[in-house]
Amino acid sequence: MRPVAFAIAGTLGVALSAGQGPVPRAGTAEKVRVYLTQPVRDGWIDADAALVDSLLDIQKRLKDATPVEDRSKADLTLIVAGRGMGTQQYGQFVSVAPGFGGVTAWNTPVLEKDYWLFTYIEIDAYRKPIVGRYSSTTAIGPWGQCADGVVKDLMTWILNNRERLIARRSGQDTKP
Repeated sequence: MRPVAFAIAGTLGVALSAGQGPVPRAGTAEKVRVYLTQPVRDGWIDADAALVDSLLDIQKRLKDATPVEDRSKADLTLIVAGRGMGTQQYGQFVSVAPGFGGVTAWNTPVLEKDYWLFTYIEIDAYRKPIVGRYSSTTAIGPWGQCADGVVKDLMTWILNNRERLIARRSGQDTKP
């Protein structure tokens, strides 16, 4: 059986990027390739039904996407690491991210009725947490709302790092 892992290639629309001016319209620039998966420990994918569901929610929300099934061909990896509700960890979300080569924790305020989805970007030794949250007294579609937040933050990060990602792919990235 093939492991559950997906990849996303997102095109970028017009936006201002950290003082770097407009980003080209979708279709005029190279696509940034994102491999979407779950944490891997000791060679095993830590898959469960809830994380697969959130992984698919994220994949559906990334527009203009082309799956990349080979992690080595991706510009970055987005790892869907966990999800839950605020009452499970009332007051704050603290996560020790698996596969970071040590103990790394992030604190994100979470209210009692908050649903959360914890993901992180991985590029070599670089890690960037992204937490999607949804607060509601009704539980209609909370995980999809969390996926919306993750995708919004992921695309913001890509918009601000696109040039370096493309340069890195072509071997022209001179930054450490």
